Amino acid sequence: MRAVLKPDGIIRTNLHSLHGRSYVFRLQEVFAMLGALNDNPGDEEVQIVIDTMTALRDEVIVKRFSWRPQSAGGGDDDKGAVLANALLVGDKGYTVPQFFELLRAAELEFVEMVCPQQWLMANLFKEPENLPVFLGMGLLEALPEEKLALYELLNPANRLIDLWCSNVGASPITAIETWTSGDWQRAVVYIHPQLNTADAHAALQDSVSGLHPLELSRLLPNRASNAPYLVDSTIVGCILLPLLQSPQPLTALLERWQQLRPLDPLTLASNGAAGATAMLQDAIAGLVASGYLLVERSQ
Repeated sequence: MRAVLKPDGIIRTNLHSLHGRSYVFRLQEVFAMLGALNDNPGDEEVQIVIDTMTALRDEVIVKRFSWRPQSAGGGDDDKGAVLANALLVGDKGYTVPQFFELLRAAELEFVEMVCPQQWLMANLFKEPENLPVFLGMGLLEALPEEKLALYELLNPANRLIDLWCSNVGASPITAIETWTSGDWQRAVVYIHPQLNTADAHAALQDSVSGLHPLELSRLLPNRASNAPYLVDSTIVGCILLPLLQSPQPLTALLERWQQLRPLDPLTLASNGAAGATAMLQDAIAGLVASGYLLVERSQ
């Protein structure tokens, strides 16, 4: 991967998580013991898995955490799911420290997780601003690699360790959360290419004209989460609709935002340029974090 990477390029790579996929690995061991993984699995082995899992009680732990009920249907999609999980020959899981060792061995450098919001330590605590002193200090001093490893040990919810990396010493990528006002002034916003479809266009227009929220995850499912992602019709009209026509500078979206939402809905006072900019940036940052928008800083 490093051999084909441009000096200032970034590349996405992922491996199965040992902890996040632990029950699937147990399932593979079960069917290896039953002889279903001796050769390249086919229809007979898939049926063995389906019959076995259907026969198990629903409260059996490995079934509860590794089996999708729709797999019992035996259709083509279900066959693919079985072959990609319970019968995946040569499957192997890695921990975060092991992955980072592989990066260092390849002379690659960690940039950011693909879905960073799904790896935030703060999301694991009831009061992230009021942690025990020893824990708060430890997290403050921890390296990104260490925080990711702690997250995975505490909450192994991610099937993949999925990240962006670059050549060692390449120009650092600045996370959007750390952008300055100057960075935002130069921002150009793009919609995810797979959202630029006729169906999406119709759904966005319907949301704006009907003044109802849009379930954006229905148009572009987030493979890492089954939770629905809803956006307000104002966000659809101010941000998403114009992006279907072409990428937009933040200044153009801000002008549109001030026209469509000039007042604070709670106080009815004017939002003003500063207030409108803050709301627009928050909305864009949320859509970027969830994978629906892309942003870059123009030169």
